[in-house]
Amino acid sequence: MISAHGCSALGVVRKSDSDGVTVEIAPPKRCEGCSGACLWHRVPHSERLTLRASGALPIGAAVAVTLPERYVLLGAALVYGLPLGALLAGGAAGAALLGSDLSAAGGAAAAFAASLVVAAPLRRRLERATLRRLAVRLVE
Repeated sequence: MISAHGCSALGVVRKSDSDGVTVEIAPPKRCEGCSGACLWHRVPHSERLTLRASGALPIGAAVAVTLPERYVLLGAALVYGLPLGALLAGGAAGAALLGSDLSAAGGAAAAFAASLVVAAPLRRRLERATLRRLAVRLVE
């Protein structure tokens, strides 16, 4: 769910101590349109995250785990924008260098593959930064 403060998920506090809070997050609602043919059946039933919290939260309390919108945008740019930009730039470079459709396709494929190699460590770095920015707040 996207709100004015970013992307959030609803969960339940399962453990709370001085080290942080363990929150169990329910999976997104599944549609009934394709009877599981879309691989929704592979989504785990719930996810547990241990996060820092400013204070102790009561066990069983409903909470919202929120990620600032900046990180949602950065993730989308990394996962979608970088490969698409590389594909287009590689195709244009291949066509400009050799002037054929085959060279454009080869340049696009090579640049796309290179973007996937570059994106992997960037994605891991973004995931680590994202875990530090998650906020937990009680839902009323």
